[in-house]
Amino acid sequence: MRSHIDQLLVEYRTEGVLVDANLLLLYVVGAYDPGWIDRFKHTSAFTEADFELLDRLLGRFQIVATTPPVLTEVSNFLGHLSGSTQRDCTELFRRLIPELNETHRASEELCKHRYFHPFRLTDTGIAEVSEDSYLVVTDDFQLYQALANDQQAVINFNHLRTANW
Repeated sequence: MRSHIDQLLVEYRTEGVLVDANLLLLYVVGAYDPGWIDRFKHTSAFTEADFELLDRLLGRFQIVATTPPVLTEVSNFLGHLSGSTQRDCTELFRRLIPELNETHRASEELCKHRYFHPFRLTDTGIAEVSEDSYLVVTDDFQLYQALANDQQAVINFNHLRTANW
């Protein structure tokens, strides 16, 4: 497993990586304050070590890609924070957005994709945008499995955790 992961990381180093909304949210909250990861409902499944792993992972790529629906989900989740934490995380997110390679696909186009019914808009966008372009890193097993079955470049974040990468 590790050699396959390492091979994908080398192959897509210059092409880029696209992380799902859960992982991008982890990155924003962890970059703000790793101590908030286990205190925030929407990142509590992760640890500070997961954030450090994700930070190292993203640092290996020349391009970090995203989609408008992923950004919207992260923005909406950040709205569940309160007070200065919400303000500061949102500001960090605002500064991060221009550093990301945002790729748009029309919702009308995405709703025709075969992934739309099982995965809905955000994950269908990830699948469509990443096809032959980016390595996808996700913690969503069903999305991982579907992309892997379609021979798309994908890594399950949980595999990175267990591989002590």
